[in-house]
Amino acid sequence: MQSSLLSNTPSPSLNCESSSDEEEITLDEICDRNYELSLLERLPRELVMEIISFAPECVFRLRLTSRMFRAIVDDFAYNQGNAQIADEVMFTSFEWDSKKKTEVSAVVPKPIYKLFELRLLISLRALRFDFTKRIDRSFDKLDDHPNVYKLNYTSALDYGRMPLLQCLTTLIVSTYFLLSLSTLVRSLYLEQLQVFGTSGWSPKYFFGTHHVDWSATILRMFERRRLDALCIENPRYPAYLTAEAAEMLREGFAIELQYLPKTGKAVWFEATCSVYSDEGFAEVTNGHLVKGVTFDFNRAGSLSVKHFSRNEERLSKYE
Repeated sequence: MQSSLLSNTPSPSLNCESSSDEEEITLDEICDRNYELSLLERLPRELVMEIISFAPECVFRLRLTSRMFRAIVDDFAYNQGNAQIADEVMFTSFEWDSKKKTEVSAVVPKPIYKLFELRLLISLRALRFDFTKRIDRSFDKLDDHPNVYKLNYTSALDYGRMPLLQCLTTLIVSTYFLLSLSTLVRSLYLEQLQVFGTSGWSPKYFFGTHHVDWSATILRMFERRRLDALCIENPRYPAYLTAEAAEMLREGFAIELQYLPKTGKAVWFEATCSVYSDEGFAEVTNGHLVKGVTFDFNRAGSLSVKHFSRNEERLSKYE
């Protein structure tokens, strides 16, 4: 669902009307065929985009105005990836249900939920032809359980739930998703909850995966155009980021911080990791305070990289 918000491919044409005989057509084709345009259709494209932004709850009605408006609205819904649509996106999985099944839910403000619904409809149609780009190995062992699940898309209205759509989707590749999300948001707070059946301090578990090199992924996330603040809390499985990986991350930040300030990006980063040496460390690198701390009470450590101007900032799920 999220990855499609970032796609650079042309937006697909979505025919929400019931007539199956209506010809699919794109905005460029409409202009090329020199259709006779109404006064409304002759409005500048930028002005039409502003109208859609001002009244996102009317996107489905605007699509019924004409073929040209349908193409413009679909293009706006699919390609305007910088606009925030969801206030919160949650990922939940339960051991007793399925280790490989993840429930994705989003909190969307009521004034723009129609735009969210349209973007989802268009994106899901595009993903039908894009699955082969998502193939990856997410687990150490494969079993006979099918890796395809139903995605229930619901909208909370009047304190109730109204089912809108059911479709099939594949597993989300965690690293790919986080890298894609880093191009959309400026700050991320990730908290790994207890997963039944993986108790103890040995599993290197985080975000539904085991034994992933998160140091490389974290550095690549900050290389994206928007993300400048990241907090990872994983005290239950601190071995997801070993002391060696944390040291590699520290060295990687030392290199990355040499050019990130030139882009105007002041980094704020804090993450749980395996135990550091008892004394820890603190150093200054290109205007950033880099610290490593060990906590005795839960046998875990913490690595932080914070710009001096943001040293007093706090990032939590309650903000």
